[in-house]
Amino acid sequence: MEEARNIRSLLISSSSYAAIDPCAGDGTALLEITKGTGADLAAIEIDADRAAAAAQRGIATVHGSAFECKVQLESCSLLYLNPPYDTELGPHSNRRMESVFLEHCHRWVRTDGVLPFVIPVSALNSCARLLASQFNRISLFRLEHADCIRFHQIVVFGSRKNSHARGEPRGVATSCVQGIGRV
Repeated sequence: MEEARNIRSLLISSSSYAAIDPCAGDGTALLEITKGTGADLAAIEIDADRAAAAAQRGIATVHGSAFECKVQLESCSLLYLNPPYDTELGPHSNRRMESVFLEHCHRWVRTDGVLPFVIPVSALNSCARLLASQFNRISLFRLEHADCIRFHQIVVFGSRKNSHARGEPRGVATSCVQGIGRV
């Protein structure tokens, strides 16, 4: 939870807001990140025991898959995304799960909402274009807890662009995509 406290220290909130974690586990990370902020918390967790634990901690929790839950577009100010680190196996393409979760969940973040996205650095390249097209003020931080170092984890912060600025990155944004893919 040391890393969750470090993530929280980078977030600033002056009013209540909605926060969601679509891969919540037992909810510990979401609670730590939003501690003392008055956030309205929501979680999705596929494992029944972990979903029950998150609910017992006071988080409005859905036991199920983030891909099967209907979440209103642009409904949260904070999307804490720490998806499974794996590759999706399918008949047409095998994509990193981090990219699949980001593609599905990023739409839940409202304009100027914040995405703390915890991934192994090796997954960054597969997510870079979507991050640059939908978020600005992108920052990367290496996580330094022993387990985080073992998995080469980073946290990517981004603020959701307004609807007029979203889309395929061009010019400077393209070089940003190329740059963040090399961290």
